[in-house]
Order: sequence, then C-alpha cells, then structure tokens
Amino acid sequence: MSKLTVDQIGKNAGTAIDLPTSGKWSATTQLDTTGTASATTFLRGDNAWAGVNTPSFQVYLSADQTFSASAFTKIEFDTTDIDTATGWDGSTNYRYTVGALDGGKYLFYLVTRLRTSAVSLLKDAQFRIKKNGGYTLATSIWSFNDNPIREAQPGVIAILDLAAADYVEGFVYAEIASGTVAVEGAAGHSASYFGGFKLI
Repeated sequence: MSKLTVDQIGKNAGTAIDLPTSGKWSATTQLDTTGTASATTFLRGDNAWAGVNTPSFQVYLSADQTFSASAFTKIEFDTTDIDTATGWDGSTNYRYTVGALDGGKYLFYLVTRLRTSAVSLLKDAQFRIKKNGGYTLATSIWSFNDNPIREAQPGVIAILDLAAADYVEGFVYAEIASGTVAVEGAAGHSASYFGGFKLI
C-alpha cells in the first residue's frame, strides 16, 4: 500500500477540491457554505454554522421579596449578570423574551431561597418556570408539613422549544404556619437567581 504524507493540501482560487466518490472517500460530503469562522463560530459537519450558547441571560434578586403565602407569586429578579440579547425586563414584567431571530431550544434554570420570619414555619414550597404567563414548563415541590423548617433553597431546570416573542418567568409558592415568608435576595447571585441559554 502506498502512503502519501503532506502538511497541507491547497486548491486553486475559485475552485473546489474534487474528492473520489468511491472507496474510503465515498461518504465524504464537501462543505461549501459561505461565512467566516471566528473564535466563537465554527462550521459543523452538516454544513451549518454554529457558535456559542447565545442568547444567554442570568439575573438575580438583590434584596428580599416578601410575598403572600398560599398563592403563586412572580419573582421580581431586578439585577442582571448576563443578557447577551437584551431580552430580560428587570423593571416592569420581570421576564425573558425571545428575540425575533432567536427561536430554538433553550435550557432554563431557577434557584430560589425561601426564608420565613421565624423557625419552624415553612410547611410547603413550590417553584415554577412558566411560558407566556400560563403554561408551566417545570415545577419543583418541597413539602415539610410534618416537620416545618425556616429556610430552603431548591432549584428547577427545564429544556424547551421557544419561538420569537415567547417569554419565560419564575414563580414561587409557600404554605406557612404563621408569620411571613420572603424570597431571599443578596448582592451577587448567591441566594436567588434565574437564567438560561440557547442550545446549539
């Protein structure tokens, strides 16, 4: 068997390299799409350009948000860590909206710390990621009814297909024996945070 060893195969300007159509080369498909590769963009084997997991966002609650027990309440994440497509509304609706050209599959995560005003008051906690104000994408349910606690920090994660103008929000629910309950906020994103990114 002959062996050819080279460092590089070149081609004439404006022409493609013709590969054999039989033998070990028979399954080879020529990549001929237009575009420019960069540090964050590459050409996949299916002849499509791909890049980093964007759009992406991560937001957090900077101060405690007290809410009424026994009802779902939207979490008002007010501080942005990351928002590559400026899709997060952190002042009015507290939601992430998919841009006009950004539809596709996304991964979302929600981590929320609840704290009651005294020990042994938190009986039940639920956390939801909702789509377009109604459809629930994912729910995390924690029950302490037989042994109430003061604080919990569960999380929930979901992958779903979104179209342009779809939006997602985080919600919380709690049952307490008495006193008050709040979503805990803190500087940075150590207590309660919400984020997501498009899958490539």
